Amino acid sequence: MTNIDINEIISKSEAPPIFAEEAGVLVRLKASQDEKKNVRKEGLVSIIFIDTVRQKVLGEFVINQITAAALQHILGDTLKKLEEELRSSKLPVGPEPPKTSNMSYR
Repeated sequence: MTNIDINEIISKSEAPPIFAEEAGVLVRLKASQDEKKNVRKEGLVSIIFIDTVRQKVLGEFVINQITAAALQHILGDTLKKLEEELRSSKLPVGPEPPKTSNMSYR
């Protein structure tokens, strides 16, 4: 297994930044019931980014619950740091981009 180096991935990315004025969040649920009436559910979270000027969906990203919880955590931390930086009279220093986890993939 290798660890993801988020800085390396970002530096090699050819994807241009896209500005979205709005975002929407949906939960996609799937459920089944067996003969004993036991219900089994699973769910995914969809995040949809919208360009309201062009009235166009820019993209939809579907993530699992673990990634959604990690995203909630890093967004909260990032917004807190942004608010502190905006209140500060010091010149900004570029922080290392946050990542959802130190996941490894095969």
